[in-house]
Amino acid sequence: MSGRLDEVRRLLEDGVDRAYPGAVLEVHHRGEAVIRWAVGSRSLVPARTPAAPDTVYDLASLTKVVVTVPLILQAAAEGRVRLDDPVAAYLPEAAAPAITLRHLLAHSSGLPAWIPFYLEAAGYDAVVARAARTPAAAAPDTQVVYSDLGFILLGEVARRALGAPLDLLARKRIFDPIGMADTAYLPAPALRDRIAPTEDGTAIEQTMAGDAGRRHTWRRYLIWGEVHDSNAFGKLFRLDGHFMTSEKDEFFYHENLVHMAALSHPNPQRALIVGGGDGGSAEDLLKHPSMKAVTLAEIDAAVVDISRKHLANVHRGSLDDPRVDLRIEDGFAYVRGTAEKFDLIVLDLTDP
Repeated sequence: MSGRLDEVRRLLEDGVDRAYPGAVLEVHHRGEAVIRWAVGSRSLVPARTPAAPDTVYDLASLTKVVVTVPLILQAAAEGRVRLDDPVAAYLPEAAAPAITLRHLLAHSSGLPAWIPFYLEAAGYDAVVARAARTPAAAAPDTQVVYSDLGFILLGEVARRALGAPLDLLARKRIFDPIGMADTAYLPAPALRDRIAPTEDGTAIEQTMAGDAGRRHTWRRYLIWGEVHDSNAFGKLFRLDGHFMTSEKDEFFYHENLVHMAALSHPNPQRALIVGGGDGGSAEDLLKHPSMKAVTLAEIDAAVVDISRKHLANVHRGSLDDPRVDLRIEDGFAYVRGTAEKFDLIVLDLTDP
């Protein structure tokens, strides 16, 4: 047996820097880990870091079998769905009435393999709606095509049938019961030093999207600790477990917050924003031709850093505009201590 294990070890090591930067193999026997091998590197930049047995990897499409399939089977076992029912029985908006849940599970639905939804839809509901109305490219059971669309629809069936978002269902019904403590949809920042990056930028998807993606705002940084697939990558900002903002919805919030007040002033030239570290309010204030200076007092530097990196379509450069005086401090303490006069004060806060 040891000779065969040596061969497995050689195969792992031979793939380093040819097929992958690094790899981890763990083998369990009768409930005990008998092998925990790590070879190669967890990351190559900014410095080469060795892989370790506890390195955390992006599950990518393994999410289909780790989360979606178990949730659908649990729903079936509980009588909430039936595998041979049409998808439309659970998603009335589905365009193909002949497709069943079993077809989706077996990738025999006839749906296309992949669509770059992020080029035309923003937000979970919009992606699900776009997937649901996508016509089948072939009749069910006539061919097998590995389809992301099918599993997007299965995930929504599970969500509706079991009554909670997928990340919460996965935690409660799968990860916690079997001790998958490091597995999550939104990994905690504390895990970052153990996470393996997936790609430097999104060159693979840019190639897949072709000419249609020329005007898309691609991620051009090391993808590390966030989902790799752009269809699953949402520009939604959560802080300390609470929703902060999203690209899809921010303009409803910021335009109502800023413009009604600014238009009520005959000539607004100086404004103070308390909070607003995503830059959305500053961006809207700077649209007013009379505006000469905006002071932005944000208590949390991480909000600004994350927004600069991920939410360019929210701040649109306002965080680095020379008219914006960005201060990392308590906004109310700033108001109490400043002698500055402002035409407008905007409270861009979750708890004003």
